[in-house]
Amino acid sequence: MRDVLIICEYPTLNGGERSMLSTFSAIQAAGYRIRVAAPAVGDLADELRRRQVEHVPLELVGADGIRKDQAAARETIAELLSAAQPGLVHANSLSMGRLIGPVVASHNIPSVAHIRDIVRLSKQAMDDVNQNTRLIAVSNATRDAHVANGLDAQKAHVVH
Repeated sequence: MRDVLIICEYPTLNGGERSMLSTFSAIQAAGYRIRVAAPAVGDLADELRRRQVEHVPLELVGADGIRKDQAAARETIAELLSAAQPGLVHANSLSMGRLIGPVVASHNIPSVAHIRDIVRLSKQAMDDVNQNTRLIAVSNATRDAHVANGLDAQKAHVVH
């Protein structure tokens, strides 16, 4: 069975997470195993449990409530990938796409980053995002804005 690991940084259940969840039955029907790495506690974890979706706890925020620095967060992701051995990694946000880009590239794991926001990224941030195998934008406007800022146009696709 093909294996997809979806990585979510927040415990919330908002539009992006609801859209993600709405695709699961079709993805599973196509023969994929879905696992979601996300915070252990919160509305998203509750919904994953309700839907009986495999949930891998992922904590990028320390006990003190402060987000781990980039190096520590990437080490956490690297450990997760080594343990999970996914066939594909899907970052559910632009910021997670930036975080995982160098990690999945170093592990030679195909990846997809989902881009919803139009924000200006530094050159380093864009380089990190571009290390993902594919980039999915929610609109032509989102794709075009990021391509103008250095997003790899060959990797960027629009999915409505």
